[in-house]
Amino acid sequence: MSTAVTAPIAPYMYGLNKVGYATLVVSIFFMALSVASVALRLWTRRIKNNKLGIDDWLIIASVFVFFGFCADVLVGVYTYGGGQVYTDKVEGQKKLIQYMQSEYAIPALYAVNVTLVKMSILFFYRRVFAVAGFRRINTFVMAFCMVWFVAAVIGDLLYCIPIQRFWDPSAGGSCFNFAAYFLAMELVDMLLDVVIIALPVNTILGLHLSLRKRLALLGIFLLSALSARPTYVPEVYTN
Repeated sequence: MSTAVTAPIAPYMYGLNKVGYATLVVSIFFMALSVASVALRLWTRRIKNNKLGIDDWLIIASVFVFFGFCADVLVGVYTYGGGQVYTDKVEGQKKLIQYMQSEYAIPALYAVNVTLVKMSILFFYRRVFAVAGFRRINTFVMAFCMVWFVAAVIGDLLYCIPIQRFWDPSAGGSCFNFAAYFLAMELVDMLLDVVIIALPVNTILGLHLSLRKRLALLGIFLLSALSARPTYVPEVYTN
């Protein structure tokens, strides 16, 4: 009588499953991209002998926070089993708890990072555009970004009460519907991105330049704003 033997699940690469490996690759890529883009920005400021403004310091701070964000993601994936394969149920449960503990701070780090990026772009707009009406709208968007930030951090850190319930359901207490909360906050986040990207459009198109130059300038601003948001992809891989 033959007995069927189930082969152990083999890891995809570097001891990780496919999701873990994809998270590793994506995180490293965007960490390198963020450093390269900010380094290029600082180099440009230096060769033009321009002092760093508050927008520059904010984007530099965002890189450090982004590195902390990615480090937290990779620790959870590579050290605490989030992207690994376990056939032992006891070991798997232990790693799951460790993984959830490591992931607790990720949403809050994400909120800090994207807010720094948003504020950097908005302060850059204030430096470039001195139009009073534009600045009033810019200030309003800044205030709304800060309201979103405070709400996001409070919601992210108090998702479960007590906090331990986030990684240990036996701790008692309760958690709110994080899926609905996350969807609502991300919709507002993306709406703010659209508003920030569209903010200088009317001002640029109103400049006394040829249409070709205005469109080229608008393209540069839009590309700069879009390239400042690489953190969204690692966030997707961790949820």
